[in-house]
Amino acid sequence: MRRIRRRPAPQHLHGASAQKHTVDDYNADNFDHAGTGFIRGSQISIGHTGGSSIPGSGAITGDHLLALKPNVSFHINGGPAAMPDGDFERVIRESDIALQVCTAGNLRTALLCARLTQQFEALDRLILASDTPTGSGVMPLGMLYTIAHLSSLAGIEPEVAIAAATGNNARSFRLDCGLLRAGKAADIVLIDAPDGGTQRDALSAKRNGDIAAVGAVISAGEPRFVGRSEIPQAPRVQSASHPAGSHETSQALGTDGREADISGWRRQISSKIVTDRMLGAA
Repeated sequence: MRRIRRRPAPQHLHGASAQKHTVDDYNADNFDHAGTGFIRGSQISIGHTGGSSIPGSGAITGDHLLALKPNVSFHINGGPAAMPDGDFERVIRESDIALQVCTAGNLRTALLCARLTQQFEALDRLILASDTPTGSGVMPLGMLYTIAHLSSLAGIEPEVAIAAATGNNARSFRLDCGLLRAGKAADIVLIDAPDGGTQRDALSAKRNGDIAAVGAVISAGEPRFVGRSEIPQAPRVQSASHPAGSHETSQALGTDGREADISGWRRQISSKIVTDRMLGAA
């Protein structure tokens, strides 16, 4: 006997909608997923993965994922507990499901999943999330932590981990962002090595396991923040009007990990313009 539970309301994502499903009392041998409404038009299906998360539900394992075939396996590394280790390779090799690893899940299986996606050439399906706020709390730097974890502990190149957090997410959820490309959303975060650390640039800091510092945030083409983030601090981008001079520039990274030299752009922005736009002034 099996039942499919639907969380109350879909989340609408730039024209697409995502519906999360959980399964309880499920038998993969006799499960017929025809007509469950997982994919209808522009809908994106996302499947809870791991231990039970709501009263009356059960664990979701590789058998369930391979039968259900959602677009995305939510917190495949566990939310709150992970599925069996052997299921990760099966899901990677026997499906095209996007594999979401999250900060609030099991770190060991997040690293396992990342290594396996690299081994089986499935890095294009690896996506990152924080899965918060939850019982684990709120993690404002969750994505930056997970990028650092994969870069320093799983052997994933930092630019690839950044791609998993940006372009891969955008493609999986059909979002108009995540790429530094003409026609895409002009949403950019400039990152740097943290002040006081041992590394000289953002990618090296990630590879070292440090949480990269945010030097600037641009959304919809407008600077929202340029300067020093509080924790961790960026050592070189101190104000919007501070010229680059002989200092190295911070790195603007897209899904392909390529750097953009923003020193000239930074010199043209005054602190007053940034402040006015943040306050909504004309």
